[in-house]
Amino acid sequence: MAQLQDLEAAAIAKDQAISDIEASVAAKDQEILEANAATTQVTANLVHSQAQVLAVQAELEASQHQAENAIATTGAAQPGSVALIAKPKGRVQMRTLHGLLGLRTYKCIQNTIHTMLDVQDLDPFTDFRLLDAEKMSEVVNVIRTEYPTILRFANSWPVYTMSRQYRRNFRKNGIRKGYLKSPTAGNKENQPPADGNDAGGNGGAVMA
Repeated sequence: MAQLQDLEAAAIAKDQAISDIEASVAAKDQEILEANAATTQVTANLVHSQAQVLAVQAELEASQHQAENAIATTGAAQPGSVALIAKPKGRVQMRTLHGLLGLRTYKCIQNTIHTMLDVQDLDPFTDFRLLDAEKMSEVVNVIRTEYPTILRFANSWPVYTMSRQYRRNFRKNGIRKGYLKSPTAGNKENQPPADGNDAGGNGGAVMA
């Protein structure tokens, strides 16, 4: 009799243990479901936030593109836009442009200007202010297209400054090394004029 009671007690205890385990498993399952639901909500929030960020970026890029087009077309900043960088008074040193453009961008723009001026085959002894306006505008437009950072400068003045510098150096080196001959050599009164004020201004009608 006592043995039977012990077996029944053991069975009851076993059933209770199984019930406890099942309850624990059910609780864990509920926790997992809740965690999955929370993860899903977080993921949805992230996706929504990313979509908002992309939308804002698209709006900013569109606004920037419109501003660049306006500057490229009119050569002036629109109301409410960032003020353009004006050309400093006096001679502009190349190291000043290094700082404004960054040395790598400066070198790239410089190489493009040199290549285009070589292709234009402009008379090295013609006053910069008297150069073909259409040819200089072509140089400026190419630089504006390939290097939009130049749009930050009023009338793209660094292009003219760097073009003047290249022509000046080309003329001086050519005369010194003998592959150029000044048409007024030996006559100081009729020496070809310097390229404008040598300060990087636009000079005359060549300004785009």
